[in-house]
Amino acid sequence: MGSRAAVVVSGGGSISPFTTPNAACVRGLAAGSTDTALRAALLDSGVETYTAPVTVGAGQADADPGWSGFAEPPIVLPADMTVDSIGEVEASAARLARFLLHLHEEYGVRDVDIVGHSLGGVLSRSAHMQLQAAEAPVRVISLTSIGTPWLGSFVRHYDLETMPMPEPARSYAYSLMGAMRQGGRLVATPGAPPVWSTGKEHGLDGLALTRIAGAYFTGDDEPYPHDGMASRSSTWAVDADPVVLPPADCHEVPDVHSLYFTEVMGLPPERSITWDPVVLGLVVSAVRSA
Repeated sequence: MGSRAAVVVSGGGSISPFTTPNAACVRGLAAGSTDTALRAALLDSGVETYTAPVTVGAGQADADPGWSGFAEPPIVLPADMTVDSIGEVEASAARLARFLLHLHEEYGVRDVDIVGHSLGGVLSRSAHMQLQAAEAPVRVISLTSIGTPWLGSFVRHYDLETMPMPEPARSYAYSLMGAMRQGGRLVATPGAPPVWSTGKEHGLDGLALTRIAGAYFTGDDEPYPHDGMASRSSTWAVDADPVVLPPADCHEVPDVHSLYFTEVMGLPPERSITWDPVVLGLVVSAVRSA
């Protein structure tokens, strides 16, 4: 296989399998609810693509029994290179870094274009910095982040009665954040930088950066527009310190944060930000032009 490849990394609370360019899950969605459409679009465009193993808690990504899940992945990797999607950011990023090293050792991947959904973007930045510090033989070339709350998710700034979105989406978003052990790390205190930005100066220097925001929910004031979890301003890192979050190529689509939001709201799957054909085209363009 080639020395350059795209790697898709799913976000907080997700479960995703390890897949290779030539092998995917036997049952269910080929690469799980977040990664399947992204993987297919990249492969169809000729980009060698892997999906990172992600699970809820420490363990292996061997199956997702949910309605949009998967079973019988081609390879089940050890827990120490499987991202914990509800774990502490730096520890989860270390698992991702070990996975990227595994791609180098087993498949000859040297240069990586990362496509990170939601928290997956945050973890990818940290994994990249850990690889750099270790002078590892793997380097990240580009980071395309989709619905990543670079300035913090807005959800826990509100109680359920004043959540700025209609039911049943707001109850779903509230419960999702409440269930995540690292919830405090996902939510920036107003006026303060997120925990994950501390010590991340120059962490994205030299990378080709693309940021895609969902804006299904609209209104007049912050945090509108948003996708149910992250506002456009957070996803685009508006007014962020450029030393921490450099300028990027930014896009907006009328989508919600995930397939789970489309399910609870009765929306078509293409309104999920990782299944929207427009987003798939933007991701392919970002990776191929990096």
